[in-house]
Amino acid sequence: MSELEERLKSLQDQSSSIETIEQLFLPVTPDSKRSTPSAFLRSALFSTVKSRDRVYMKDQVLASHSNITITFTGETLNQEDLTLWNTLVHLAKHHPIDSHCSFSAYEILKSMGYSNSGNDHKIWLF
Repeated sequence: MSELEERLKSLQDQSSSIETIEQLFLPVTPDSKRSTPSAFLRSALFSTVKSRDRVYMKDQVLASHSNITITFTGETLNQEDLTLWNTLVHLAKHHPIDSHCSFSAYEILKSMGYSNSGNDHKIWLF
């Protein structure tokens, strides 16, 4: 094998290793940004219903497009749930996908821009 071929193979191996490592983590976004899969946003997964008007659904198909189908069971999710989802994904972005991670109510509230007061804990039911 020539020196050039060896170098090319080495670079391919490095590239493959980097891709494998990147697949173990969520995409990293700036601290000022949050991300959600577009299929979630286009579906009715996070509706505009008020918390007091939530209804229970069982095996409800919320969206189906191309090869993605979102089926949901549980109480209707709303925009507050989307905010919490985005926050949890944002906090988890530095943890490998297959690992367990947990966060305190303080960390979650702080990341959402709330204080650690009793009122904010009540609002988010921590």
